[in-house]
Amino acid sequence: MRSGRVAAAAHRRACGRVGTRTTAAAGQGGGGARIPEGAERPTPVVSEAFDLLMEPAVRTANDLPQLRAAIGDCTRCKLASGRTNLVFGVGNPAAELVFVGEAPGRDEDLRGEPFIGRAGQLLTEIITKGMKLRREDVYIANIIKCRPPQNRNPEADEIASCEPFLVRQLALIRPKVIVALGPSRRRHCSRLVRRSRGCAARGRTTTAFR
Repeated sequence: MRSGRVAAAAHRRACGRVGTRTTAAAGQGGGGARIPEGAERPTPVVSEAFDLLMEPAVRTANDLPQLRAAIGDCTRCKLASGRTNLVFGVGNPAAELVFVGEAPGRDEDLRGEPFIGRAGQLLTEIITKGMKLRREDVYIANIIKCRPPQNRNPEADEIASCEPFLVRQLALIRPKVIVALGPSRRRHCSRLVRRSRGCAARGRTTTAFR
């Protein structure tokens, strides 16, 4: 719980004070400022320092299909040589809830879809039985888009190559809640939230760790 509060506080400091409606995860009865119904939401942006590190085609992608096209048949890191399929992400492109895993496994690599193996079955049960949602209602992605050999932990250069893609995904989706999954969830997710400033367009983004 403390890690979640720290990540959310860091996100608010990075994004500044934004007058938006309070999300359900943060409490519908909270005292957050509200925007009028039907008001135009801010355009998703990425923090300026990180923006300079992005390829132009990634930075200017206006939707998820454009972003996927910008990634292309990626060979930006050494994982490309061992993959079967690039695993981009799946789900509702306007989802309020996003699950972020660490990297694809064998099943995901074979089908090109995140969280379809044993862990994916458990996640689907949590979404459908616990949350009473459909899997199609949420968005699911990974920090790394290609499977590491023998499912080892992603290395720093691999994360550096893939992270801009996830940052742009989050900025385009603008979720209310990001649930980070995997052993390195605390290390990466709060940084991603800060860099994906567009998340603030949906309200106070809450980061949870599973």
